Amino acid sequence: MNKLKPFVVMTAFSFIALSLVLELAQAQSRFYTKRASNELRKGPANYYPLVGIVPQNTALLGITSDDGWTQVQLDNELIKQLETDLTSAWISKNCLIDKPAEQKSKQLKITTKVATPSSVAAAIRGFAVRFKRTTIKNVDALLKKDLPCFTHEEYQAFVRESGLKQREVHDRKIREKYTALFRDYDVSVTESMIGFNIASEISSRGVVEDPSLHQYVNLLGTLILQRSNAYDTYFRIFILDSSKPEAFSTPGGITFISLGLIRACTSEAELGAVIAHEFVHSILHQGMSEIRERAQKIRAEEGFAELDAAAGHVADSTETDLEEYMQEAYDSVVKPRLLGYEKDADRGAVVFLVQAGYDPNAVASVINRISTLLPQAENDLDDNPFQQRDYKARALSATSFIQEYFPQTQGVLNTLRFERNCGSRK
Repeated sequence: MNKLKPFVVMTAFSFIALSLVLELAQAQSRFYTKRASNELRKGPANYYPLVGIVPQNTALLGITSDDGWTQVQLDNELIKQLETDLTSAWISKNCLIDKPAEQKSKQLKITTKVATPSSVAAAIRGFAVRFKRTTIKNVDALLKKDLPCFTHEEYQAFVRESGLKQREVHDRKIREKYTALFRDYDVSVTESMIGFNIASEISSRGVVEDPSLHQYVNLLGTLILQRSNAYDTYFRIFILDSSKPEAFSTPGGITFISLGLIRACTSEAELGAVIAHEFVHSILHQGMSEIRERAQKIRAEEGFAELDAAAGHVADSTETDLEEYMQEAYDSVVKPRLLGYEKDADRGAVVFLVQAGYDPNAVASVINRISTLLPQAENDLDDNPFQQRDYKARALSATSFIQEYFPQTQGVLNTLRFERNCGSRK
């Protein structure tokens, strides 16, 4: 009998080892990227540094997952293409599917190659050559400013201090009526690059150089996004050195709010409402729908064309379409928006505040306050999205929306933290 003990022990050990191998194999699943461009990041959040961008139908092996993100293994070929020393990276689950996506149209067929952060920057600069409203100087200036302004540890500390109770919005009625607020947010490479060029022109008007304030508004913006459909998009906020209550949101995730707009707020919830409102304009592609339909006719690989283009690019029909698209996109950002768009963005801001844990009534209160400040502002607001908007109608619309869907919802204001970070700018 004693002679059997080593055999039993070995058998048990082998069984345990086999079980571990099977569990590991089950944990590692093969996925395929579904978007035209799919971002790989160094960690499981939108604020981690970009590792690179891979095209549709790139095969990836999943390692583990963390709250909407999947860690994937990078094979030797991908490591070489990304010019990285990393053996793994993180990708949003919104980018992944279980089998290769069908490419239904030749016009939408994705032939772009893997892109590194440096090649993306080069492509952005290349767009500036074509974009008549900005310059390489403006683009380079914004590229220098467009850097991570907080660490993962700083973000976690910000969340803990917030005292928020984040929640999901499961109400079927609201999800069916306002489906766009809950739909996967996907923005093309071309759209993002055009958005960056538009942002470079806006930032040239003057951006506040205050690292502490800049970090605060971006921490707040990131927190607001975490329970939204755009949690994986790298939205960032810059503060315009302007006393006018104005804001702009460009395609791809760059938002501008003015000092005048910050001064109109009295709490973190109200500032969050302003930020969320602008985010929703981008997420809903407001003013861009018709433009985006035309843009689909532009070669899918146009976003990366600058990576291989030589100096002195010769214009062709695609070039003309792209220039028109860029001009129309610029106009959609800086010109006054339709009242219907504003109401939609207000409703979206309410949903975002509820999901984040802030008081949704802050949306209506800040709209009312801005309306009282407008008569004191200058009259040259031709490019101000807040010009001639019916604030009374917007406030009533937001209040009605809150009463219908979130009548008992309570949230925080975080007035003290707002005063600590923005009080000196009042």
